[in-house]
Amino acid sequence: MQQRWEKGFQKPLDDIAGKLGSGASGEFSPIMAGIQRINLEAFQPLPAGIPKTLYVASDMVEHTAAFSSYRDGVSIAKFESSSAREKFRTSLDGVQVKILAFQRPGQKFKMEDLAAFWKSWVEKNNGEFSGFTRLEGLE
Repeated sequence: MQQRWEKGFQKPLDDIAGKLGSGASGEFSPIMAGIQRINLEAFQPLPAGIPKTLYVASDMVEHTAAFSSYRDGVSIAKFESSSAREKFRTSLDGVQVKILAFQRPGQKFKMEDLAAFWKSWVEKNNGEFSGFTRLEGLE
């Protein structure tokens, strides 16, 4: 079990953490679309009553044409009035969502505000927000 955990979870996390400071930014960061896809393809087909937990390890900075935290900040009100609200809406009924957040250097908003944004997004999609953990070792 320890080997499976290290290979399937800890090693990928360590690899991501090691690349954050030197890696190039992607053109887009569609976190909501990723959650939506996982929900539709992996969770929705499961029978009712099966526990579902989603761990998201990311900088949690949504960046798409429809909504961008770089452009719009981490305002849930701005998100709610954007086209992204309907585009990335997904029913997270019965899904617990736990966020493991990497902080980008020079980020223009507080991690507490980012956590509040994602808590609101998960709950507005009927999910259970299980926490937001800032991963250590990154500024």
